[in-house]
Amino acid sequence: MPFPSQSLLFALNFFLHPSMLGSLVPSSRFVIHDVMAQVDWDRARVVVEYGPGVGTITRAALERLH
Repeated sequence: MPFPSQSLLFALNFFLHPSMLGSLVPSSRFVIHDVMAQVDWDRARVVVEYGPGVGTITRAALERLH
C-alpha cells in the first residue's frame, strides 16, 4: 500500500531509524536554501547524500547539478 504523503513516510523513517534523523519533519525550504547556498554549483560534479529521509535535499541538489 503506498504512503499517502512524504511527511508520513518521513515520520515512519524517523521511528524506524531515530538515530539517523535529526527531526520528525522533513527539511523546510529555508533549510534547503541555506544548505544549497554553501555549495559551489559551478564546480560540483558529484554530490553524496546519505540518510533515510524522503529525498528533499537530494531533489534540490539534482536540480542544481550540471
